[in-house]
Amino acid sequence: MKKIILTFIVLIASFLIVASQSHASSALKFEETIFDFKQIARRIPVKHSFRFKNISQKPAIIRDVRTTCGCTVANFSRKPILPNQMGEIEVIYDAKEILPFNKTIMVLLSTEKAPILLRITGQVLK
Repeated sequence: MKKIILTFIVLIASFLIVASQSHASSALKFEETIFDFKQIARRIPVKHSFRFKNISQKPAIIRDVRTTCGCTVANFSRKPILPNQMGEIEVIYDAKEILPFNKTIMVLLSTEKAPILLRITGQVLK
């Protein structure tokens, strides 16, 4: 049992190291990767744009942007982002429940294996 737990911990640590290295060397440099909406009203959608720049020497294409639930939608362009070009991913959150939220947005690029992770947080009020 101890071997299984130790193996699991080593696998998780390895994954985190690889993910952090791939994010650090990403073609896209985001101005921010976490945005706190603070307090928002229930059932009134809120928006935030995550701005980025292509810091690589090659064009990058956002293949897909995945969200963790149907309450979060991401809008983005599938056109190539040329070197030194700016772009943005617009995230819209529509709160259905009166709870704190912490949602992850996964950005999948043509130039990378690991996704770039963005996050939105906040508190939904009555």
